[in-house]
Amino acid sequence: MGLIALLTTAMAVVGAEPAVAEENTYTISGAVTFQGTPQSGVKVCELLTSICDVTDGGGGYTLSGVRSPAKVYASPGSNDSSWVETWYPQYTSSEFSWLDASSPAWPDAADIELQAAPTVSGTVTNTSGETVKKARVCVAGSANCATTSARGEYRLFAQIPHHDSLTLVAKAPGYRPAQATTTVSTNVTITLTRVKPAKVRACKPKLVGSKKVGTKLRVKCSSASSAVHFTYR
Repeated sequence: MGLIALLTTAMAVVGAEPAVAEENTYTISGAVTFQGTPQSGVKVCELLTSICDVTDGGGGYTLSGVRSPAKVYASPGSNDSSWVETWYPQYTSSEFSWLDASSPAWPDAADIELQAAPTVSGTVTNTSGETVKKARVCVAGSANCATTSARGEYRLFAQIPHHDSLTLVAKAPGYRPAQATTTVSTNVTITLTRVKPAKVRACKPKLVGSKKVGTKLRVKCSSASSAVHFTYR
């Protein structure tokens, strides 16, 4: 080999970039059900890579290109409050289990059974202890609402993370809005206070003009800016 060829080879070796090992990626697939029924249109994601899919008509999903370990969860849409964000696998001692491709636990089918949302219920009353019907009770900051019955009772789904609390806001005509902060439970009473009607000042009329037949007179109230005109007869 000539000198020029040797120099060219040496330069090529020195200038070469080190090879980068490709990180292994994997595929996770499964079905999403709720109370045993396949659910379509549910968004399923892997937490670390943000890879997502939407379930098909049979509740199936496929996440391609995820890395190990992985966390997979199904997220409820804004129009569905009957179930909560559900992870695969389910909670174990308040901790997540990671999917590890090197472990025999890596699933052939990561099926997710959605967890029903807990409910919160109770009664809306006024300061006199009377129940308030047709009051609107909502989870603060959301469109998750319910209207009280003739007995002032309400019940709605509570879309909250584990062990957290939520704030309920109640409104009704003739009352000031009221709030109650609670965990998921029953018999949560929200008390509304009546709005006091505004005081109306008595009008002291003053007759302005000449008391002659056919003359237009004016009655003016000292507490009002407008006047009433009439014809003296």
